[in-house]
Amino acid sequence: AELDNPTGQFNLAIQYLKGEGVEQSFEQALYWMQRAEENGDEDAPAHVKKYSKIIELQKKANDGDAAATSELAEEFMNLGMSLGEDYEDDLYEKSLTLAQKAAAANDPKAMWILALAYDEGIGVQADEKRSIEYYQKGADLNHSGCQNSLGIAYILGKTVPKNNEKGFALCLQSAEQGYAPAMKIVGTCYQFGHGVDDNMKSAIYWYEKYLEVADDPELAQKVMVFKTLPDLEE
Repeated sequence: AELDNPTGQFNLAIQYLKGEGVEQSFEQALYWMQRAEENGDEDAPAHVKKYSKIIELQKKANDGDAAATSELAEEFMNLGMSLGEDYEDDLYEKSLTLAQKAAAANDPKAMWILALAYDEGIGVQADEKRSIEYYQKGADLNHSGCQNSLGIAYILGKTVPKNNEKGFALCLQSAEQGYAPAMKIVGTCYQFGHGVDDNMKSAIYWYEKYLEVADDPELAQKVMVFKTLPDLEE
């Protein structure tokens, strides 16, 4: 690395990122990754961007910024998923500690992170009841992901009493905020009459909204067929 070999610089940056053989340091990881970028490593720029963001978020989180704290929690969770099981426990612990701190300040993204953690057992034992509690708190704060996940839970009757109407309403709120997965769910609800009167025109509308932001060739082909159907409802 000191001889300006970009591969050596890249690998040293990863060692600092992981804290493997050295004390973990995002600042040192950034320094060496920037050196690798300067010397032509093609993968380095994306890492530089990520480490720079983490360092900036850490500064804001230390100043008590709840939104930055929850974003930092999300970054640590994503790092835990990408670095593998040898490093995930420490990163998940950091993520959840930060998310809990931000949740105490009613940050909606923090509710989403905690809900996902309990839903999927990320860094904690899976607990569907606690997951639903956090989805509800996030939905109450107008977080689109929480609204959609809670809506699906009501449609499926998962951990909460089955209620298609309530589930549809929550997914619609999420879709209207531009959350792509919710757009597809809303289209499905309109197509099959889950929690709302079936209406193929409305189904096509939401499917097409979803296809504007998502790559789903199978659905796109179905929508083409739907649009040829006679007597679509007004």
